[in-house]
Amino acid sequence: MLGENKRKYIELCDNEESIPLFSKYWWLDAVCGENNWDVILSEKGDTIIGSLPYYKKKVKKKFNILTLPHQTQTLGPWIRTNKDTSKKSSKISNEIKVMEDLIQKLPQFDYFIQHFHYSITNWLPFYWAGFQCTTKYTYVIPDISDPDKVLASFSYDKRKSIKDAKGKISVKLDEDYKEFYQFHKKCLKEVGQEISYSEELFYSIYKASKERNMGCIMSAYDEEGNKHTSLFLIWDSNSAYHLISAINPKFRQSNSFSCLIFESIKFLGDKTQSYDFEGSMIKNVESAFRLYGTEQKAYFEVSKTNSSLLKLFLFLSGRNV
Repeated sequence: MLGENKRKYIELCDNEESIPLFSKYWWLDAVCGENNWDVILSEKGDTIIGSLPYYKKKVKKKFNILTLPHQTQTLGPWIRTNKDTSKKSSKISNEIKVMEDLIQKLPQFDYFIQHFHYSITNWLPFYWAGFQCTTKYTYVIPDISDPDKVLASFSYDKRKSIKDAKGKISVKLDEDYKEFYQFHKKCLKEVGQEISYSEELFYSIYKASKERNMGCIMSAYDEEGNKHTSLFLIWDSNSAYHLISAINPKFRQSNSFSCLIFESIKFLGDKTQSYDFEGSMIKNVESAFRLYGTEQKAYFEVSKTNSSLLKLFLFLSGRNV
């Protein structure tokens, strides 16, 4: 049976568009499993004014971990905005009050780590509660409603790549999730890497997003029918997310990827507002995303280790949980 908080949260998600996609209940059901996540609520009367969903798991059969599920860019607090908090001072005061309430309600944990959505710009209450923070970055095209303007913001090299691919590369919607998964797996194997997620997980994500008309697979093919690259996209009314991309290393220089990106933006232009590349801290990836006329958005990785034993293990191993 659903707990009271989850029941309220499901209703909130269905009615509140400002909750980021990765914090929506259906996404968490897909990536965590229905019984492996929960949510904390901050309420004022009958109104939910803040929420903090979390994914819970056991490590080494001993440690209670609150962390990010696979393929989930962000997870963290959501705070309701209203007319009473339009002034900056009132807004910050409200954020502090709600966050402190959420922090106090966190379940017992040995380790906590979340990536807050970039719309959350204040993590001070977590700092005061002994949490640590690292700043990370994603890259976003803020307005994709006009494809011509979007294309004009691309670098010269990207625009030239798209022009050169015209007539040679065609982009299609694909429906076969198994084919996408195997294609990605094969592409990684050819460069000596292993795929980091299971076919079962991908099917769960694909099915949940397709049922809501909020996800698709797009692929780029040449005139001989060779698949050069594929992309799995998800979106809500606020943003599209470049979730998983697969590039056949044999065709890396074919300009097909730039063409696929632009065609995906055209496809999404009437479905959402922005396009999030799910930016990387890897230098070569970061520089590639910048060439698409993106804006850099900072977001917070907030963590805390309560277990001294786990803290020692992480220090000695140089690992994260």
